[in-house]
Amino acid sequence: MINFSRKYYLTKEEIKWVLVDFDGTIHPYDKKDKKHNIKNPPMKGAKETLEKIEKLGYKICIYTARPWSDYKPIEEYLLYYQIPFSRIFCGKVFGVLLIDDKAFRLTDWIKDKKKILKFLTEIKKNL
Repeated sequence: MINFSRKYYLTKEEIKWVLVDFDGTIHPYDKKDKKHNIKNPPMKGAKETLEKIEKLGYKICIYTARPWSDYKPIEEYLLYYQIPFSRIFCGKVFGVLLIDDKAFRLTDWIKDKKKILKFLTEIKKNL
């Protein structure tokens, strides 16, 4: 059995990241757009919900399957629309399904806002 040093473990208090996909979650993704232009305004409720998440003390990491060459346009988009973020990560693991014990299936920011904030508030209480 491998004995990993505890000094490298993250505590619950140190895990403050909320990961949010870009296309189809913040930016309305048009599947017909083969060039993956970033031109549409954010999905309704995205900015307001992310602002509340940030106020709860979480850091927001925007991630995408787009290549790193799209980093600057994504950053400019987020800054233009004043969407809060701490980090952008390009090139996520690509697959047909993401299986994760902390995943949340977003359907609509406005409808899902209460569930998201309730979940994050409960986590914060248990730290």
